[in-house]
Amino acid sequence: MKETNTLVDHTTNYVKSHKREVKWQNYRSVTYWEYRKKWEQYPKRHYVDQLPIHLDIETTTYCNLKCPMCPRTVQVDHNQFEREYMPFEFFKNLIDQAAGGGICSVKLNYLGEPLVHKDVVEHIRYAKEKGMIDVIINTNAVLLTESMSKAILEAGIDGIFFSFDSPYKEAYENVRIGANYERVINNIKDFVGLRDEMGFHHVQSRVSMVKMKDNLRACEDFVAMWEPYVDMVGFITYYEHLEAEDESNSAFQYWGRDKPIENFCCPQPFQRMFVMVDGTVTACCVDSSRGKLYPLGNAKTQSLKEIWNSEAYRRLRQVHAEGNYCDIDMCSRCPFPYLPDH
Repeated sequence: MKETNTLVDHTTNYVKSHKREVKWQNYRSVTYWEYRKKWEQYPKRHYVDQLPIHLDIETTTYCNLKCPMCPRTVQVDHNQFEREYMPFEFFKNLIDQAAGGGICSVKLNYLGEPLVHKDVVEHIRYAKEKGMIDVIINTNAVLLTESMSKAILEAGIDGIFFSFDSPYKEAYENVRIGANYERVINNIKDFVGLRDEMGFHHVQSRVSMVKMKDNLRACEDFVAMWEPYVDMVGFITYYEHLEAEDESNSAFQYWGRDKPIENFCCPQPFQRMFVMVDGTVTACCVDSSRGKLYPLGNAKTQSLKEIWNSEAYRRLRQVHAEGNYCDIDMCSRCPFPYLPDH
């Protein structure tokens, strides 16, 4: 494999808060920063450990909202999405393998909303008890009541990333269909306040917004709205999901670059693995086909180590390391090589 020329992360623009006096980074351990160094360095070196650095576990495919830009919504509308909860025993098995194989962090969702799972507090607690350095959830915060906030903080949550999407009430409620603007704002602010009051200063908070052509002017207002309260404000570039049954078209329409980034190399095949609620494993956060575009295996019948070191995973890494990502059909459909710099 040749050296990576252009290695691009799937995260986009983040604004760190300069208004908060207490910084979560100051409360993280040496082992946390060692793990973050691996996260940065392994893809650059094309290094592959016995298991990924990070594991994404889809604990449920249920969600309490119906956001139009979410691939889940598209698939539900086309009757192509099964609603399920991951059994706790299967979740424990995944965490046990992760802990035994050196996985450092876990995020407890993919296309579902983790707070709708009755076992979400136990998910967090079990992962922490087994030694996960960083336990994270993404949430729309609709169900983040005071009692839920206290429970997940006491269980050991390390990071909570809120999806909010607009500083304006009408625009927010048109995107986050089913959510109440004022209530969610209060839920997020109350969580951060409770975190500080209870002394869980290490817990990272982030609010993110999907950045689209028609809301770019809202970005400054979004930062001004949230910077005093959370540790980071993020922007994720929107890409439009075509109808799932249209197999002849690219899976994505995107805006930004006319041509892809030269020698694009995705870091995710070197960093993380996604396990769906039914055990299906995929390598990529934008594989909304749920593994159909590039099958890697199933964690109900195979070990994580076996899948991570499989021929399919090895080929994926090699193709990216050589700058030939378009040789993989799934990767050729990805919007990230085309994302704008801003």
